[in-house]
Amino acid sequence: MLDTLKHDVENDMTAAKLEEKMAQKDYEKLLSDASETREGEVTTIARHERIKAFAEEDGLGLQGERNEEKARLAATQKIAAGLHKQCDWLVKNYLLVRDSRRQEIEQLLAGKAVLNGADVSLLQGHVEVRSLRGSR
Repeated sequence: MLDTLKHDVENDMTAAKLEEKMAQKDYEKLLSDASETREGEVTTIARHERIKAFAEEDGLGLQGERNEEKARLAATQKIAAGLHKQCDWLVKNYLLVRDSRRQEIEQLLAGKAVLNGADVSLLQGHVEVRSLRGSR
């Protein structure tokens, strides 16, 4: 009976040693697989970080361009507003300016006629030009 017991214990120990060797191989394989997976993940993370850095750099460049375009737009709108004010003034005062220009032309013609020797009579704000030298 002791021999049987000894034999069973030896068999159990052999089986345990075999299981331990198998478990050690499985553990080493698990560590190797985990290491490979970790290396792959580290590489992927590094690649994604580079992509992110390039994207952020491009984003900053585009943000700068956008700010420049906003500044140009604001300047253009300011110029347009000034032109609009000038145009509104011209439209509002068109008749006054036109009449002033006509009066100025009439007065210049009267002055020219006087210099050419015409007799000028003033009739209540209206200028009449008569030439003393005859018709020319």
